[in-house]
Amino acid sequence: MAIEGNVLTIRGEKKLERDEKKESFHLTERSHGRFACSVRLPYEIDPEKAEASFRNGVLSVTLQKPAEERQKTRRIEVKSGDGDADIGAKRAAAGSKSAPARRTRRG
Repeated sequence: MAIEGNVLTIRGEKKLERDEKKESFHLTERSHGRFACSVRLPYEIDPEKAEASFRNGVLSVTLQKPAEERQKTRRIEVKSGDGDADIGAKRAAAGSKSAPARRTRRG
């Protein structure tokens, strides 16, 4: 695994050998190959803070957002026209579905 700027690249090699012996036949299969996958991330990652583990055939990669990116994200409370908060929760409690968005044209 390698990180360069905002690109994460995972490389590997697959090797498989199967040997099966029966009374009427003997089967030997061998398969191998290399692979690589690159993913462009929305921001640069500090390679020193990246972690990876491989268990039961699953590769897990943990990347930490840079501090400046974490500061950009925040939740915004949505209020109705009468100043009430959490419109979705009120509609769900009342059992109503959201009305479809309407488009208006001016001029």
